[in-house]
Amino acid sequence: MDNSLLAGLFHWYSPYDVAQTARQLEDALKVQGFTIFTHFDHSRAAQEVGYQMLPTEVLVFGNPKGGTPLMLAAPTLAIDLPSKILIRQDKNLTVEVFFNRRISRSGTT
Repeated sequence: MDNSLLAGLFHWYSPYDVAQTARQLEDALKVQGFTIFTHFDHSRAAQEVGYQMLPTEVLVFGNPKGGTPLMLAAPTLAIDLPSKILIRQDKNLTVEVFFNRRISRSGTT
């Protein structure tokens, strides 16, 4: 992948398939007190409209107790909150996970 596309993103590889990686991330986030607001399966949505897409899912998560005060102080943060994690499989069957580095440093969403 083009390194310029990765600027500002945390990126790692998962040894599991996309669905299992998403489940494990959901469980880990819940244990840490985060709320899973929604889970998008982009490949399934693509299939429903006649397209084929390699497995691609996005978890949308946050912690209103931590995020709300931030948005009250700086309302435009709402454009970036809640946080998202992308889990995708590439053409080589490698599963990749991406999220904004800001989240990994602050631990707050």
